[in-house]
Amino acid sequence: MGPPMTVPADVPAGHDPLIPTDFAGWFTAITETLRRSGRRMAAVTALWGVVPTIGGAYSTYLTTGVLAEVERTLPENPTGRASAADLELVLSALGTFAGVFAALVGVSLLLGYFTLAGIASAMRIAVYDAHGRDLALTDALRFGARRGLRMWGWYLLVSLCVMVGLCLCVLPGMYLAVVFALFVPVAVFEGGGQVLARSLRLVHRSFGAMLGRILLVGAVCVAVSLLGAQLLAMTGLAVMSPQDVTVVSVGAEAVVTWVVGVATGMVLAAGLLVTYAETRAGDRDLVTSEQLI
Repeated sequence: MGPPMTVPADVPAGHDPLIPTDFAGWFTAITETLRRSGRRMAAVTALWGVVPTIGGAYSTYLTTGVLAEVERTLPENPTGRASAADLELVLSALGTFAGVFAALVGVSLLLGYFTLAGIASAMRIAVYDAHGRDLALTDALRFGARRGLRMWGWYLLVSLCVMVGLCLCVLPGMYLAVVFALFVPVAVFEGGGQVLARSLRLVHRSFGAMLGRILLVGAVCVAVSLLGAQLLAMTGLAVMSPQDVTVVSVGAEAVVTWVVGVATGMVLAAGLLVTYAETRAGDRDLVTSEQLI
């Protein structure tokens, strides 16, 4: 059973710090979670983000090198009717582009494990801190490592479903991205073999409210990512073409990507956790968020 619940001193009596009752409470619960646990959440997401950052930077460096080589082999300023050799070069370049794109998608999916593990670790910390429980960072990291494996398989399935849905007139993919958005907290705190079905049911319990909350969390993450991209562009260090690749530009992009990853990971962890706790409480199977410990 563990020790009795000890609610932090700044939380009113009878108030659950992770289960809001309305939109204003939802927003407050997220901001309070980040205020209360932000440093520790940042620490675990930063540690788990090292491998994806290095892997992404190395992939960028190799990819731009391949694309630069392909660009050099293409005919310059073609005029008139293309020769068979020119067509062969173009087809070869298209094949290379397709291969590079597939490789990048594959690497991104593989590195997704580390991102998910970081989010799981951050959620664990947020729940413990919300109820005044002690949790060492090493314990949070170990928890993330275990849950990350569970989440990664579902992540691959969700990614496949969303990509197929986007190919089918876009809207089906957007719908699947919303209804499966809670697969992360469901996999972290419940598990089982019905993670996607459970996420869909929780979202549809109050679809309008959940849609707004999930889209708002996603919008904040997109805004943070765009801010990072704008920062790189303003400093002239953005890698926009193979000619822009230098050790400095790749390194700067890696650092900004790492910082953005930490920020978005924290927002996702806090936003999805509070959204999940709210809808699960409304589903009448969660009396207090302490049950998530």
